[in-house]
Amino acid sequence: MSASMMLIAKKPANAQTPCAETGERGAVSLEFFRPQFYNDGPIDRNGLAAFFSLCMNITNKVRLVGQLPVAFGNSEEEYYGYGGYLHSSHHSTAIGNIYLGLNTGKQPNGPFMELGIRFPTASKDENSYLAHITAWYADIDRFDAFSPNWTTLKASIGFRHRWGSGLGVRALIGPSYSAFTGIEAIDPITLLNYGAHLLYDRSTFFGELGLAGITNCNDELVLTSEQSALRLELGIGTRLRDFRPELYVARSLNDDLNSDVRFILGLNLRFILN
Repeated sequence: MSASMMLIAKKPANAQTPCAETGERGAVSLEFFRPQFYNDGPIDRNGLAAFFSLCMNITNKVRLVGQLPVAFGNSEEEYYGYGGYLHSSHHSTAIGNIYLGLNTGKQPNGPFMELGIRFPTASKDENSYLAHITAWYADIDRFDAFSPNWTTLKASIGFRHRWGSGLGVRALIGPSYSAFTGIEAIDPITLLNYGAHLLYDRSTFFGELGLAGITNCNDELVLTSEQSALRLELGIGTRLRDFRPELYVARSLNDDLNSDVRFILGLNLRFILN
């Protein structure tokens, strides 16, 4: 992506993290987020963002977190040309910015913190732009995962508590600071992620309902003319031994994003390492 395009796009905290539940050694999770575009015009868009995450226990309260993002984008267009209607298609696959951090806190109740960095490993060629844009729609809270030539320092602090009835709450807030690593002179970006969710966890069933948002402290967010974006999230999952599949659906509360995407579907496959 060119520096000028990134400047125009100046701007997923995803509710779940790979360290939300771990075994003796940790946990592995694979997340998929697919935006459902309206596709009412001549252009048909689809794709998804995927996050492969690993949480490894260092001590009983400190965990090492790693994440590899990958994005896929597809665009098909029909238009009238010489000889009648013509069809063109574009496909794009891109690696994102790798994340590495430390997570600390007592499980399952109490405060938790995380500090990490996203390295500028995202694909930089122009063919990757379609995949990056699709990933931004899929999880705008983590758009820094698909921003080429940007290094991001991230921090978050939160609290979770579950009562004996199975009901619980979780809240988190955290800033991030992104610096451009290309040759152009582009101002740093400061963001604030936040979220609050009601939880239910009983026997083999668990679920969550809440809000997650992001605010650009410097300028407008990517994909929108506003500084903040908020979305409503619902997740439902089950426990199958050491396997935790969870279905996810989200609806943006931002008018600009709603004009392009109906809702976002997600699937989180978490494996507990014992």
